[in-house]
Amino acid sequence: MGQGAGKEWEVEEVLDAKMRYWSIWYFVRWKGYDSSHDQWVKHSDIFAEDAIAAFYRKHPNKPRVEMLRACSQVNLL
Repeated sequence: MGQGAGKEWEVEEVLDAKMRYWSIWYFVRWKGYDSSHDQWVKHSDIFAEDAIAAFYRKHPNKPRVEMLRACSQVNLL
């Protein structure tokens, strides 16, 4: 679920993923809202494990949190 101003929204579907500023961002559709409300949400601000897992089953090559961890370990060496 996304959060903001004390409210939580349920994610209907994750539509895309990208890496930006060393974070993974998901483009989400909120349950009960149309596409005009779709928005990018930072991985750490979203709690929708089922929707994220379903997205990666359809799009296995999109950026993942695990990729960030691997990149950060390489940069530390």
